[in-house]
Amino acid sequence: MSGLHLLRDIKRLDSTIADIMVTGSDNVALAAEAVENVAAAFVRKPFDLGHLDRLVTEILAKSGRWRPEDIRKAYRVLQAIFGKAS
Repeated sequence: MSGLHLLRDIKRLDSTIADIMVTGSDNVALAAEAVENVAAAFVRKPFDLGHLDRLVTEILAKSGRWRPEDIRKAYRVLQAIFGKAS
């Protein structure tokens, strides 16, 4: 199962989930299809943690379901997983 197929399945379960597709692929058509159909954003590896942080913060803020303290908590989790932003 490809990441794109997985995102489609996730969206079928809950269409309100905003996801970010992270890939090492240079496939421009894949990126366009992902953002057009299922992903809130598309990020190529290697990525800058600061960029990912801005994307996550923007998506969470737009959802209206997350409070600022929730966004800060999510950022701390990202830092724990990926390390500090440079």
